[in-house]
Amino acid sequence: MICNDLISLGVTPRKTGKEKWIQLENDEFQWAFLRGFLDADDHIRIYKRNGWLKVRVGFTGSNDMMKSILLFLTSKGIGGNVNAICPKQGCHDLYISSVKDARVIYGYLYKYGNLKLNRKYQKFSSLMI
Repeated sequence: MICNDLISLGVTPRKTGKEKWIQLENDEFQWAFLRGFLDADDHIRIYKRNGWLKVRVGFTGSNDMMKSILLFLTSKGIGGNVNAICPKQGCHDLYISSVKDARVIYGYLYKYGNLKLNRKYQKFSSLMI
């Protein structure tokens, strides 16, 4: 069962604030892992301000998880302008606010596999127009 597979990888119940980055064997699996993390606990907001397209991709979890996500993203040339991981009520937030970076994240997140939360996929897809 998928539940047992997740437990064997260290994923536990009531995990918010306790998440751990799982280093997988290749980029395909690593992006699928990040897609699952985004679908489960995170958000994307796309809006216009003064006629300009704006985006906010937000990740929430443990400080270690946020540092690991940022390290992974920067290793791919994404998130170079991120300079803060913000603490909040037992966990931490990491925000990507660059439209360019969000588009690159979208490309990688949905390049591999087809298991996804359609609501978030559709929101992300609207950024590609």
